[in-house]
Amino acid sequence: MDNLAEFYDRIQQMAVAHARPAVISDEHPDILGIVVPEGFELKELDMEQYGANPRLASGRFTFTRVQSFLDYIGEIGSAERRIFATEQGAMTCFFDAHGAKPGWHQHVAEFVPTETPSWKAWVAASGRQFSQVEFAEFLTDRITEIAKPDGATLHTIATTLKVKTNIDFQSGISIHSGQVNLVYQEQLDAGAGPKGDIAIPETLTLVLTPYEGGEPYEAEARFRFRASGGKATFQYHLGDEISRITRAEASRLATIVGEKFGPVLFGAKR
Repeated sequence: MDNLAEFYDRIQQMAVAHARPAVISDEHPDILGIVVPEGFELKELDMEQYGANPRLASGRFTFTRVQSFLDYIGEIGSAERRIFATEQGAMTCFFDAHGAKPGWHQHVAEFVPTETPSWKAWVAASGRQFSQVEFAEFLTDRITEIAKPDGATLHTIATTLKVKTNIDFQSGISIHSGQVNLVYQEQLDAGAGPKGDIAIPETLTLVLTPYEGGEPYEAEARFRFRASGGKATFQYHLGDEISRITRAEASRLATIVGEKFGPVLFGAKR
């Protein structure tokens, strides 16, 4: 066909004479045009879904392990591939991105890291006020993730606090070792019982793996207690450690992918 007028004439003639769809493009015979006689409104009917194969690869695929993400990228391959990452560790690969020619951005592989249960537990409870018993139970459940002080010492603290349910907490005295001594006096039926103190560290060094299959990181948590009305509450704060660790793991994962498939860009398509 030499020009657009001839093209439309052909469509109209075929539609009116044979009352059936006409091929719009010789290059894509599965895109059909139909002319409705009154007003000759042009319609498109895409027959791609009935073909043996689609015209273009498309679809969005999500992976939760970085190795699966790498395997899929390697299997597909693409000269127009672009990979983007976020500071939280997620990555998106567009196989049909803009390159020498504009791309559709319709064939996508995503990597979405899965947070570990231990990471979620520590992050969720950061800043929470624990009662005496709650603190002992939480500490016991998570004892393997605490590097400093050593597990045996903290287990002793947790056990001691757990059994001493009738304690008058009196004061905290800071000592040079970086700990705080929590002074208490047990309340017995006959009156005041024996006195003692419990060494509470001012910081905890945790070893946490943020994502499944990822690397462990040390995190320092500020540890605090407050005594009031004969009772003590406890808190720890991870603060900026949360973002520091997630950003470090995001960079590590991006490096792994980048070493195999070219640069990974921190950003997102809007």
